[in-house]
Amino acid sequence: MGGIRSISVDIRIIAATNRDLEADVRRRRFRKDLWYRLNVLPLSLPPLRDRVDDIPPLVDAIISKAQRRLGKHIRTIPKDVMEQLVAYSWPGNVRELENVIERAVIFSESNSLKLAAPLKNPQPAKTPEPFDSPFQSLFEIEKAHILMALEKTHWNVTGKGGAADLLGINPSTLRGRMRKHGIRRPATHS
Repeated sequence: MGGIRSISVDIRIIAATNRDLEADVRRRRFRKDLWYRLNVLPLSLPPLRDRVDDIPPLVDAIISKAQRRLGKHIRTIPKDVMEQLVAYSWPGNVRELENVIERAVIFSESNSLKLAAPLKNPQPAKTPEPFDSPFQSLFEIEKAHILMALEKTHWNVTGKGGAADLLGINPSTLRGRMRKHGIRRPATHS
């Protein structure tokens, strides 16, 4: 930055997400070009609830790190505590496990780990009642709304009382959204 010579660098970017980026690309919620740049060596890691054998070593590592930082000396993990940790579904994955263990280290008064609060698996969400009509995506709603404005203004995009004015957006923004939705003026409205 600011120099007169180019300096070559060799870097690697590590990106992590809990989203399905490939599906997001298909839904146009994530840039395809960025997906191809990031998708060099994909590593998929199942959620912690599907890797219960990983919980005991993770607990040991988290305790070791937390006790050094907090000046505590946890020597034992009671069997019932480890059973609770293994039985829990961990909706927050490893971050939630870290928080629970750190809290337990803080609240443990002896050299034996004691959970600060019992772990309760979340209740399954009630299945919503089906809608009477199919639910539309925002993309579909926006397209329908633009078409209604264009029909109401007889396909007049600009000017006072035009579709852009009616929608409260800049005419160039409206034209961009029309392109995005594939909206073209019908031949009968020339």
